[in-house]
Amino acid sequence: MSLLKRIGSALLCAAMLICVCCSCNQSATKIIMTVAGEEVPAGIYILYINSAIGELEDKIAEDEYEGDKWDYTVDGQAADQWVKDQALQYTLELIAVEHEFEKRDLSFTAEEQSNIDYMCNYYWMYFGASYEKMGVSFTSFERVQKGSYLSQKILLSQYGEDGTDPIPDEELKTYMEENYMRVNHILISSQKDDGSGEQLEGDELSEAESKADKLFELAKAADDIAFIELIKENSADYDSESDTESSLELGMISPIEDSGYVEEFEKCAAELEIGGTDMCKSDYGWHIIRRYAMFDDGVVELDDYRDSVIINMKEDEYNDSRSEWADALREQMVLVEESVERYDPKSSKFDLS
Repeated sequence: MSLLKRIGSALLCAAMLICVCCSCNQSATKIIMTVAGEEVPAGIYILYINSAIGELEDKIAEDEYEGDKWDYTVDGQAADQWVKDQALQYTLELIAVEHEFEKRDLSFTAEEQSNIDYMCNYYWMYFGASYEKMGVSFTSFERVQKGSYLSQKILLSQYGEDGTDPIPDEELKTYMEENYMRVNHILISSQKDDGSGEQLEGDELSEAESKADKLFELAKAADDIAFIELIKENSADYDSESDTESSLELGMISPIEDSGYVEEFEKCAAELEIGGTDMCKSDYGWHIIRRYAMFDDGVVELDDYRDSVIINMKEDEYNDSRSEWADALREQMVLVEESVERYDPKSSKFDLS
């Protein structure tokens, strides 16, 4: 699982849980394992149990499986055992990452540490009471939250601009040109303007579609400057007081795959030729999209994207290394079986429905 997504998944799932019973045998199950003599809190495992359950439900949704999720199998493995194995692997990988961070004598700047502290305290302020009911302490929560920052720091310490094996600028630019897209768009909304998300109907829908069709013809003939003016004058999601204004000249830059845009938008934008303009329809309305060359006009500065591109570029390689570090620690791992049995993912206390 992506080092950038795992923590968010764990937080999202954990935030939805409000009632994990921790009254029986709590003192005996505060530890999930020891690794090289270090005791690992069960709270870390609990958070990763929820992360793994979220992954399981994503797999079930992708397969359009309609049965009981615990009757589902993953690569021939029972769902509950798969969740346990994933959670244990993630827990072990976190410990391995912490060890690797220390081994490389890395540290965070004061600003980086301040940002980490802010994020941890922010989420704890809203969800801390629920986490504590789950048996998760702030210390465990903080370690899981911090795991992604440790991973990024390790990766960049090797491949970043000042790393031990820095990636040349031209290689980064080529990767961005092949794996990223830079686009702007005009949104003609198909939704009512009352914030309900309900679709327009009848004449109002027809008028919106007609407007989109006319603007599409204008957009195809417009140069880049004129296209931006069309955005300002017509796009339903344009806000002159937000970052949208400052990003117009630059365009929105994101990975071609997993861009975060709605599916229809992502597909349409990815299939566009550089300089091309096309239109697609989503639940939000009609998107008139233009795609730009990444660097030809000299507007995009590589340094603004360097770290995030390096992370995307080397993430698979890093994940393999992280698994190897965890495997090296596995022979020094001693599970507390009572804890593993107690935190059964099939228990109603992990039911997110």
